[in-house]
Amino acid sequence: MKKIIISLAVIFVVVLGTTFMIGNMAKSKIEEKIADLDSNQSFSATIVRYEQGLLNSEAEIEIGIEMPNANDLIEMPTIDIALNIQHGPFLTQSGDFGFGIFDANISVILPADVQQELDKIDEINENTLAFAIRSKFDGATRANISMEPFEINKDGDILSVKKAAGFIDFNKTGKLNSDIVWEGLSLTEEEKSLEVGTLKILSNQQLVSGRMMTMSALFEGEASVTLEKILVTPAPQQNFVMENFAITSKSEINDDISNAAMSMTIDKVSFIAFVFNNFAFDMAFNNMDTEGLKEVNMLVAEMQSSMDPAITQQFMTALGKMFSKNPEIHVNNLGVSTGQGDIKSDAHILMDSSIFDMNNPMSAIMAVKVKANAEAPAQFFSIFGMDAQVEALVQAGQLYRDGDLLRMDFSFANGQAILNGSPLNL
Repeated sequence: MKKIIISLAVIFVVVLGTTFMIGNMAKSKIEEKIADLDSNQSFSATIVRYEQGLLNSEAEIEIGIEMPNANDLIEMPTIDIALNIQHGPFLTQSGDFGFGIFDANISVILPADVQQELDKIDEINENTLAFAIRSKFDGATRANISMEPFEINKDGDILSVKKAAGFIDFNKTGKLNSDIVWEGLSLTEEEKSLEVGTLKILSNQQLVSGRMMTMSALFEGEASVTLEKILVTPAPQQNFVMENFAITSKSEINDDISNAAMSMTIDKVSFIAFVFNNFAFDMAFNNMDTEGLKEVNMLVAEMQSSMDPAITQQFMTALGKMFSKNPEIHVNNLGVSTGQGDIKSDAHILMDSSIFDMNNPMSAIMAVKVKANAEAPAQFFSIFGMDAQVEALVQAGQLYRDGDLLRMDFSFANGQAILNGSPLNL
């Protein structure tokens, strides 16, 4: 019996000692993450209170928005956040059982008067919105986000907010994955209404340089944001509709060369009698020097808080390095479909890095080549009463007619610009 008591006492002491040690690890990890956020020139972050217990801790964080050029003119808001922290190694607070350094439930500390008003709304409670973070022993971090649906009916005005759920994963190798879905909301007020469809945020990226949550963080991979629809009815017979908005980005950062692409599409936009379909914008940046790109990214972060001429000079040098591998900019498509026909355009800019000298901006005249084209149906401008303006541009040679279309062709090479087949003096 005595041996059993001694064994239990030893186990109890070991568990307490382990929990205390992990509690210190949790505090250090949280301090590290807050320091990373504070180093981001767009934010300030301060731990204003940290009360460490044996099994749990509590903390309050103050986060501010920093705009160095505007903070003296505009009082920027601050957000107070409360952390309820569970120490590892055994964790349950994030919604499931696991192992790690800590779980932290995060909530916003609202002003007293705002909180009092929210407390009067039975449909909203402390479980409506949940945001929890788990920090694991291997350096990985996972954030879970959820929102329960709720509906508020006040004097016949109805706000219906649908559920949301998702996660953000960041592992020790710098891999970032996220998948967040919000099913939208609807608001009706007499004859007015607003409907927002499903919003999805996805990412599959790899941290290449810098630190997470800092301005210097540089990622490669894919990310996307899609919105099913927005329907606004400000008055009877007046609707604004946007359907299937999507923006995607993709980047490849190799040892020598980096490429990035971005596209935006909208299936439909309509307002009263105007309807536009298949809006598309597709842009790519190719052949950027990787080391130069990393340096530019770091210096842009520094320039957010300082306009030191030395940093500006370093930035210009890094920019020249980034442009040292014959960079290219391509607008592969910028256009939209209208009831009168399609509007289309594209542009391509190439730079010969053997000619371009960052210390001699005039060298860009000979180093850069440009080719751009655009077309649109003439009838599209007629419905807006712009026939006279269009004819003036045609007479000036800035546009030309091709059947029912208006066109523009532009090129620039060896210091000479050509517009619609004729030399153009710049």
